[in-house]
Amino acid sequence: MYANQFQKYDPKEFVETDPEDFVVSEDGPVMAQEVCRAALQRSVGKIFYHAGFEDYQPAALEVATDIAVDFFQKLAKTVMTYQESYLPTGRMAADVRNTSNPSKQH
Repeated sequence: MYANQFQKYDPKEFVETDPEDFVVSEDGPVMAQEVCRAALQRSVGKIFYHAGFEDYQPAALEVATDIAVDFFQKLAKTVMTYQESYLPTGRMAADVRNTSNPSKQH
């Protein structure tokens, strides 16, 4: 094997279990960036597996996870920007959405 070649990826056997209990502070559940990334990476791995990839390089999983992280961050920013934006009518987008369906008002 050459120094610049990837070593064959030898994953541990996949065992699906329920998550362990987590800490809840006064502000709600504690979310660590590493835990969120690991959960997303697990989901990306499952997508790879269902797409037919039974063997892949760890670097490929990292790149696909980075792409997914970037996509979800941009999606959340877009939704937040829309939520907080003013429409040409001078009203907030959230106000228009709440008044557009009078049957949902109390």
